[in-house]
Amino acid sequence: MFYGLIHIQLRRLQSVQNAVARLVTGRRQREHITPVLIDLHWLPVRRRVDFKLVAAIVYKSLRGLAQTHLSQDCRRVSPHTFHRRLRSAELDTCIA
Repeated sequence: MFYGLIHIQLRRLQSVQNAVARLVTGRRQREHITPVLIDLHWLPVRRRVDFKLVAAIVYKSLRGLAQTHLSQDCRRVSPHTFHRRLRSAELDTCIA
């Protein structure tokens, strides 16, 4: 939904996220926000938008809902792909 927003709009959203992070943690305005976002496990707005976009593409590719060239590059890991049993073999995972 936020992909393609101009820089000013993303900056405004980042300001809102920073204000909420300060409110939640009780930090002052003058303190650096990056350690607060890390402690909360929150991605900055730009990185979150990119992450959500990639996650949606991978999801659609694994389910055959994406364009063919994407679905061909992203396929489910088979349990027989590896010599030993891996927990990740039971998950939807992409391999190129």
